[in-house]
Order: sequence, then C-alpha cells, then structure tokens
Amino acid sequence: MTKRKIIDTVGRPRAPGYVKVFREPVRDVSMIRVQWNDPKVRTASYPDTRQGIAEAKAFAKGVHDKLVNSRGGPVFEPLLMREMWSKYRNRKNSAWRDKTGQTAELRWNKWEKFIGDRTSASAVRRDKLDEFKVEMLKLKHAPNQVLAHLNLVTAVYRWAVDDDLIPPTKVASYRPEFSKEQLAGAEQMSEYSRAERDALVAALDPRKAKEWRAWALVTLFAFCGPRQNAARHLEWRDIDLDAGTILFRAELDKRGNERKQPMPAPVVDAFWVCYGWALAEDYAGPFVFFGAQEKTKDRPYTYQGLNQAMRIAEDRAGITHVKYRSTHGHRRGIAGDIHAATGSEKTAANWIGDKDITVVRDHYLLEREAELRKTADMLEKPAQEVVK
Repeated sequence: MTKRKIIDTVGRPRAPGYVKVFREPVRDVSMIRVQWNDPKVRTASYPDTRQGIAEAKAFAKGVHDKLVNSRGGPVFEPLLMREMWSKYRNRKNSAWRDKTGQTAELRWNKWEKFIGDRTSASAVRRDKLDEFKVEMLKLKHAPNQVLAHLNLVTAVYRWAVDDDLIPPTKVASYRPEFSKEQLAGAEQMSEYSRAERDALVAALDPRKAKEWRAWALVTLFAFCGPRQNAARHLEWRDIDLDAGTILFRAELDKRGNERKQPMPAPVVDAFWVCYGWALAEDYAGPFVFFGAQEKTKDRPYTYQGLNQAMRIAEDRAGITHVKYRSTHGHRRGIAGDIHAATGSEKTAANWIGDKDITVVRDHYLLEREAELRKTADMLEKPAQEVVK
C-alpha cells in the first residue's frame, strides 16, 4: 500500500480547484507530489527537499487559482467579523440549547473584542489566533478555556468556508499549542470529600430564610450530583415525594437527556423542607428554589447567590476554598465515591446523569491519595502475599 503523508492542501475537498500536496515513495525514492482533477487526476512531482516542497506548494496554489478562475469559482462578498458570526448564529439557533448559545455568544464576544467586530473575516491569519491565545493566558484564563474559545473561532471559520462565504483559509485548521509550564500552571480539577460535603450541609441552617435554599441545594448536590443549572431550575412537577424520585427534564440537561433519579432519604427530607418554606412564604409558583427576594420570586434562585452561600458555609466549616471547585466539586465527589464503592465507571456515570463514560473518567473520577496509599501498602507486602 502506498504510504502518503499530506503536507498541504489548497481549496476544499470535493470542490473545484482542490489540490493536494503530499509526500510518497516513487520507485523507493521519496518525492513531493502535487495532485488535482482536471477533469482526470493529474500529478506533478518534485524532489523531497526544502526547495522542492516550496516549489510544490507554490505550484499547487497556482493550479488552484487557475482551476477556480477557469470554472467561474465562487465570488466572495466582503464579510465582517460580526456579520459572519450573525450568519453562523442564525444557522445554529434551532439546534443549540439556550445555555449552549449563551456560552458561544460570550466566547465569541471575547474574540470579537480582541480582533474587532468590523475586521474583514478573510483578512485574519493564524498569527492573530496565536496573539489571542497569549492575551487570554495573560488574563489568567485556564488553557482548557482558551482552547474552548479558539475551537469556536475555528468552527465558525470552517462553516463559513464550507458555505462559500469566505475564501479557503488556514484559520479553519488552526490548532493551538501550550507549553508544559502553561498546562502545569492551570487550575486543577478538585472535589469535595464526603466529610467536606457533610460539613457544608451542617454549616447551613434550613430554619433560616436566607439559608434554606442553599442548604437544600447543597444536600442535593452532595448525594445526587446534578449540574447546578438543572438543580436550580427544578419545579414541583419534577419532584415526586411519595415515590422519592426527581425528574431532570431534557430542556434543563446540558446534553438534552431526560432522566429520573431516585432520592436518598436526606434529599427527600430536604425537599419537604423546601415545601414547608413555599407554604410559609405563600409561594404558589412553579419553582422549588424560587428567588430569595420578593421581586425575584418569579425566577429561580441565582447561581451567584448559591456560590456566595457556599463560600460562607466553607468558612464556617473550616474548609479551604478552592477556585472553580463550586458545585462541580460535589459532582466529582459523589461520582468518585460511587466508583470507589462499586469499581464501576458506568454506575458512577449513570448516577450523575452522564452517558459518556470517557468524560466521567477524565473529568470526574479524580486521582485520590487514599487509592494511591492502597497501592503503596500493597507494594510493602512480601511477594507471596501480593501474588495471593
């Protein structure tokens, strides 16, 4: 089988004017080849040297331009950065969930603020994405967040090229690189241990008007591990106190999945407390965790309010605050506990409502010192005992 290694491409696959530059052996001699359709497959060969590669790339660009012009290739109207995003957003609106759209809008706005909303989309080169990456890192964004922003930018460019809105550009295939130091300096994922989760629950008072929401939510997080958005938006129609189950509706789930989760007894008790507070405050609306102020009772308790209450609980319990741990620290903690007890990644994933076991393994099942200690203890035993 011929072993080819793609070096460069010009144009879009299967589109008129698409040209490939690749390395392959020809009679046991490594050659640089340029290949295109006109209308049959045509090939030009160059020596596998630095100069040969440069000449092959230049020839490929010339062939592409000639083919596109001779066939009346697409005419590209000037397209500004804001216009390209608006077209992309309109295309995606029907497929995106509300949260997905909001997140994408925030990420694009950061890119647009950096590059300029009236910048010509086709004028941007890869070096600008490099500069954006450096700027984001200077602002203390974690590498994974920088990558998420850049992935959105390249996705928009790929779509625009595919729809013939802009000429082919290598921005669409840009891949950022991070140094080991940058990756090592990123904020590490963290979890709440079972003892810390219990301490946080104990540090909040369900009898107080300003604390019962956070107390019940932290109890829910500690035992069931839902995402905070789904938890805060729960309605009474989702709670079956007699059956002891919670329905997480698809519209509240990050992945769009609907699931019903059994409630451990402490969570059932927490929802009875919530029901008592709804009666006490004469609240007849749909939300379990309604707004804490009279003017906000028509919408759910805010994430900002929940985070503030959790910080207070951490201080009371003597728990060191870890940046970005927040409600996902409960989710990781309960997933880790289930995995430690059952040895099953699937069981852990099912409990927290994530069908992707790989995601759970990489982002929720963290390395624990206790597990490493078991390995260390095993290695201290005589060889005969280890074999047994």
